[in-house]
Amino acid sequence: MFLTISLLYLIVILLNTLTSSNSISSKDMSTEHLNYGIIIDAGSTGSRLFLYEWFSLSNKQLINIKIVNDSKGKPVVKKATPGLSTFAENPDAAPDYLLPLLKYASERIPTHKRRKTPLFIFATAGMRLLPLEKQNVIIQSLRKKLPEIIELEINPENIKVITGKWEGIYSWIAVNYMLGRFNITNFSESSQMSTKLGVNYYSNKIPERPKTADEDGQQFGNGQWDQCVNDIAALIFDKHKECPKTKSCFFGGVQVPKGISLSDVELYGFSEYWFSVDDVLSLGGIYDHDIFEEKARQFCQQTWRGIKKKVREKFYPKADKDRIETQCFKSAWIHAVLHNGFYVEEKRNHFTSAFKIKGQEVQWALGAMIYQMRDFPAKMHNSMELRSSTNQLTSNYTWIIFYLLSFIIVIVFIWKTYQIKRKQLNNGNNKLYRYKRLDTTQNMA
Repeated sequence: MFLTISLLYLIVILLNTLTSSNSISSKDMSTEHLNYGIIIDAGSTGSRLFLYEWFSLSNKQLINIKIVNDSKGKPVVKKATPGLSTFAENPDAAPDYLLPLLKYASERIPTHKRRKTPLFIFATAGMRLLPLEKQNVIIQSLRKKLPEIIELEINPENIKVITGKWEGIYSWIAVNYMLGRFNITNFSESSQMSTKLGVNYYSNKIPERPKTADEDGQQFGNGQWDQCVNDIAALIFDKHKECPKTKSCFFGGVQVPKGISLSDVELYGFSEYWFSVDDVLSLGGIYDHDIFEEKARQFCQQTWRGIKKKVREKFYPKADKDRIETQCFKSAWIHAVLHNGFYVEEKRNHFTSAFKIKGQEVQWALGAMIYQMRDFPAKMHNSMELRSSTNQLTSNYTWIIFYLLSFIIVIVFIWKTYQIKRKQLNNGNNKLYRYKRLDTTQNMA
């Protein structure tokens, strides 16, 4: 009985060691090893929450990240209005304003993962317009109260106002990630990276009507689209007199890198680069300058009465009232910025206006999460190596115990066998002795 129990115990130990080792390697690809992150794009008109999930099995690649889908297969994205900047006079209410968004995301994260789910709140356009003091009060309110009302990993440094430049960087990362351009095995392949253009509102944004305009005056459009393009181009160069028509600076005063031409680069345009080309003209996608110029000119040459008639007839189903009213100007602005501001050649270019890439809407939030988690693969790899070495050590100790117990069992088995044989021998001798004694007694009788 003792031997049977001992053998069973050894088998259980051995199987447990082997299966636990195998289960760790298989779990690396399971949902147990998925990681989660929340990012809130706190814009001027509202705050949008995005919930992402990712895993990493290599310290030589970026995280494999995607947006989380709910039970209906829809992305976990939720918006709250108005914008965060509207709490300038009541900053203490800002955390409660974001709480429904955070609860919505938290409910879709496994309970034991929530405290390890990082939260990023990046405020943009509207908050940048506030005085720095009011920005700080709102941010401090969020940093102080959110850890008290929601179970997430909240680092104060991850709640802040970001510049328009960082929005652009995050968008660039998102675009190239979605295009698969970061899956490189050779550094030379990085030359295939794409450039991203986007209208950065409240920085290099589309110009507005002058604040000093005479409200009682009247302006009559003449439909001269080409003249509008020239006027906008003149304004672009007049604003940056340090680079007058020398092509040494891009639009916005950015120095042109030596030997670089955006005409030779795969170029993607988002935001107004998409809406101004597609909502009315239906020309979104690969850019054809001649067709765009012709259709833009034709639209602007129409009378306002004729345009309104087409609107009633649903001739522009994708455009709202504001788009119709500003389309002529915005199409001219896009042309001027693209060709006069960034020096993209009209006939030879690789420009594409886009709203989605591979069926997914492009959001700078994706790029922000990738950037913030850039050290995650290395940390994950180190953690896996430590766990692997620990498992190996545990396995080695298990084998030592296994061999030691096996040796003990063999010794016990030999000793038990010896005891049984000895007992059998003694029993045999006793029987023989009793037989002889009985025989002697009978003879005497």
